[in-house]
Amino acid sequence: MDCNVHIKNGLLDRIHQSLGHASYSKTYHALASHFYWPNMAKDTFEYCRTYGICQLIKQSTQCPFGLLKPLPIPETPFTHISMDFLFLPQVTNKTTQVSYDHVWVIVDRFSKYTIIPPLPLNYTAVQLINVYYTSIYPFFGLPQDIVTDRDVLFTSLDWKKFCTQNNISQSMSSAYHPEIDGQSEIANKSIIAILRAKLLEQGLDWLSAILSIQVAINTSIDASRDAASHTLCIHFSPKFEKGVVVPTASLRPDMISNALWDSVKTKLVRSRVAMTQQANKRRHPSLPYNKGDLVKISSSCFPKETQFNKLEPVFMGPYKIFCCMPETDNYTVEILFAPSRFITVHTSLLAP
Repeated sequence: MDCNVHIKNGLLDRIHQSLGHASYSKTYHALASHFYWPNMAKDTFEYCRTYGICQLIKQSTQCPFGLLKPLPIPETPFTHISMDFLFLPQVTNKTTQVSYDHVWVIVDRFSKYTIIPPLPLNYTAVQLINVYYTSIYPFFGLPQDIVTDRDVLFTSLDWKKFCTQNNISQSMSSAYHPEIDGQSEIANKSIIAILRAKLLEQGLDWLSAILSIQVAINTSIDASRDAASHTLCIHFSPKFEKGVVVPTASLRPDMISNALWDSVKTKLVRSRVAMTQQANKRRHPSLPYNKGDLVKISSSCFPKETQFNKLEPVFMGPYKIFCCMPETDNYTVEILFAPSRFITVHTSLLAP
């Protein structure tokens, strides 16, 4: 048979499409049963590997890319915290007649101490700051670092101003990658589980049960720390605004606290090493993307405009990489039709 490129591509198109965009082996066997040309297996493999539609519609069967890289362990309580929002059914306080439909889940990354103040309807960043100053600041002061997602409130000018004025660094997760802030996600699951139990047993609305849930979480022993969160938060000097006097260490029984915290940190390091080793058994190192490379993005990163989500393409693109952050395996991709034009995603959501 004449090895004309147009004839070969025409045959490959016809066979591959008639088989419903089947794999290389199925396409090759169907082709080989009727035709032959030199290097036909190689041509078929390259055709199936680079076919545009196949790259967008087929799920990957490989382990996800991007090794687990845990956040550093803090030295003391409430210097590094994480924040997230939990949506709940709307409830009205019978005394104040204020309606609530969220809780603000604030977790200390060292002790796992959890604070869950309720939030009213249509709250703003300014209200969020006021809640922090009334519910958290009097007891724990200001943190050094806050881990959050890219919610519009955490990216607002008011929240950024609050962080800048108080020398608080913002560690923001990439889009559609909740593993970055796993502690808040676990806290959300615990809150939901306890709420379900209380609603079934006592029939209370969640607003009435929120304080008892916080007590239940903070007085239970954590397996990684071998101590209750409440115990770990006793006897420490919070960070306050300039001009606020804090008792010196000599006036507090800090030697006991420091010994306990050192023990907890050792246990957390051991737990983190074991967790990382176990998780990385099912992951591949990130592919070496560079600025300007074209990549495809998982369609889960885009809002669905149709109810038939199962029929949506698995990947969208290709799009150009605008910024690389290899230390965290995150990449900023330029998407011209997106509202913000750029989206930062983890390497596990990208494909070459």
